Amino acid sequence: MAARRRRRRLKKQTRRQLQGWGVVASLAAAVWVAANWSTVWPVLVTVLATAALGGAGWALLRAHRQEVSRDHAWRVQEEARARELSMAQVDALTWQEFEEYIAELCRRDGCTQVVVSGKSGDLGADVVGYLADGRKLVIQCKKYAAHRSVSSQDMQKFVGTARLEHGAD
Repeated sequence: MAARRRRRRLKKQTRRQLQGWGVVASLAAAVWVAANWSTVWPVLVTVLATAALGGAGWALLRAHRQEVSRDHAWRVQEEARARELSMAQVDALTWQEFEEYIAELCRRDGCTQVVVSGKSGDLGADVVGYLADGRKLVIQCKKYAAHRSVSSQDMQKFVGTARLEHGAD
């Protein structure tokens, strides 16, 4: 405890000494400037102008970098919007294009190692990939007419096959 107090006292003494020397140096500089003003003012003006130009340049560079960053984020967002299709456009895709579109959606949402098999004998696994947490995702694509739906029996068969044959999570 006493050692702490001693250190604090020394810090205060050092701070006071530095403040005192700072005041002395400032006064000496002021006297020197007053005595030699005709030789000092061009240097002083040059230093101040350089500092002002440097500050303005730094501010412009920072504003430019922020604007470039915003533009990049906007472009990424616009590209993502351009890849999204309306339901009418999805309905117009062929079955191969539909499988590729589903695979692209999986990649967009963070799946890795996404593979499109799209052939007979794939045991219902049209798109296979891995989620960010490592779980295996198996997708069977059914592209029916808008008024048709996948039957419950087909869904049950696929769930069993996906787990047994493909090790899907």
